[in-house]
Amino acid sequence: MPTPLVTVAMSVYNGAATVQAALRSLLWQTFPDWELVLINDGSADSTASVVDQFHDPRIRVIHASERRGLAARLNECVDVARGKYIA
Repeated sequence: MPTPLVTVAMSVYNGAATVQAALRSLLWQTFPDWELVLINDGSADSTASVVDQFHDPRIRVIHASERRGLAARLNECVDVARGKYIA
């Protein structure tokens, strides 16, 4: 897969009720040159099964077993980002 221009960083914790809408919104954007790095921050609800339903090569999901918090997870997203810019 070619290097994307933009990496979108997202951390989610117990977001099963809203994460699907967030992912669909991203997929419906007209700008195609992006990747999403989504870290499931140890969710105890069905977040993992919701995000695993999306099969787009631009979406990379990392399932973490323990919660570390938003700042730590966004820093992890930056560490694995491939894009020139980070959103």
